[in-house]
Amino acid sequence: VPILSGPSHTFWISINDGECSAFARLNLTVHPLPEINCEPAEFSLCQHTETIDLYETFSQLPAEGVFTLNEEIVTEFSPLEPGTFILVYTYEDAATGCTSLCEITIEAAALPEANDVSVSLCDESGTGQVDNINLTLYEPQINPNDYITFTWYFDPDLQNEVPSPENISISDEDIFYVKTEDPNSCFAVATVSFAVINIHIPAMIIDLCDASGNDSQQVYDVDLNTFNNTIYPDDPGASYTWFEDAEMTLVITNPVAVIDNMTDFWIEVSIGECVTTAKI
Repeated sequence: VPILSGPSHTFWISINDGECSAFARLNLTVHPLPEINCEPAEFSLCQHTETIDLYETFSQLPAEGVFTLNEEIVTEFSPLEPGTFILVYTYEDAATGCTSLCEITIEAAALPEANDVSVSLCDESGTGQVDNINLTLYEPQINPNDYITFTWYFDPDLQNEVPSPENISISDEDIFYVKTEDPNSCFAVATVSFAVINIHIPAMIIDLCDASGNDSQQVYDVDLNTFNNTIYPDDPGASYTWFEDAEMTLVITNPVAVIDNMTDFWIEVSIGECVTTAKI
């Protein structure tokens, strides 16, 4: 029998054991359920969003109620992993003992990809700086998706934005911080670090001593590799190749039998991904 909420409802109960009969009266009072407002019942967050205080976020709910997640009482929520989370809020009216509850669905979106990148640049000027670098060319390595918005910064706190990432000068050990943001406004941060390799070889004349005693202005059996460190000093990672010709097709692999005065040779120096050439 449906019973509406409101004041006392009286029912009579007849009890008969076959010989005797008796009557009882039952008074029922039906209390309304407490009203609660769990709006918004669905909302989204980004993975690793700062911890939210549930009682501040849902301040319209009575503070006496309880939030549970997976049947555990919680007061805060921090989406460490992406996925769907269901919070249950339960409130009991202390005066009537009646309880209401509601479910709150939280969608935690995964952060976008943000891969760190290391770049080596070749400095042919000898200034320690490489100009006219377009930072945006490295964005596909950071995140290959075309729906991502990239913002470049000089600092890890993302306060000092790079005004013109399409054209910038780079020095050795420069580091940039790149914010990758998806359409859900979720973002991650990658670093792009630069190494500037000096491959500048200035014009050079190497003096040799004619020890023949006859002023022949010739030197014999010269191993050109002995001059490598003079040409490009103090880099154990450099490799050197000597050539007889300007087209750099005739490789010199053995000591040169005779070097006349003002003889030209050509050298190729490789340092990591950088290659430079010079006439000696």
